[in-house]
Amino acid sequence: MELIESIPRLKPRAVDAHKGDFGRVCIIAGSIGMSGAAALAGRAALRAGAGLVRVATPKSVLPIVASIEPSFTTIVLPEDSVGRISSKAINTILNAVSENDAMAFGPGVGVSGGLQSVLEALLQQEKLPLIIDADGLNNLAALKDWPAKLKAKLILTPHPGEMKRLWSGVFREPLPSDRQ
Repeated sequence: MELIESIPRLKPRAVDAHKGDFGRVCIIAGSIGMSGAAALAGRAALRAGAGLVRVATPKSVLPIVASIEPSFTTIVLPEDSVGRISSKAINTILNAVSENDAMAFGPGVGVSGGLQSVLEALLQQEKLPLIIDADGLNNLAALKDWPAKLKAKLILTPHPGEMKRLWSGVFREPLPSDRQ
């Protein structure tokens, strides 16, 4: 019983609160065959307490993502020939930056030069709270000298395999075996 009592509780929300009072998040996610990753990330943001969640996803994936969860809205993005987000989506994504408190990039997007261009543009946004997860980390590992270009406030969520690729990409040496 002690453990349950020690878990911090969120303050109750005011009865006159509006969804805009609890933060706006845009998640750039999904590709053909990976629509579930986009929908699950959107649901997770809602469950974490974000007031307004938008999932930006490729045009052909959007109907699937939107049908899984009606509580978030969507942004349609141009896609490449295999159903991943295209570099033509950069302007749409950068327009969304100013409308949101935080951006997330990566669940189910795959890896491509176009996605790396999108990610590079996000990294260069001054003080943008940017969470990079899943395939976003794989795209990040492929970018040369990304730390030198970084202006966003970055949060990375690597599992051990993603961390190994990131480490090798940044330090040009194998990841140490002790996981300190």
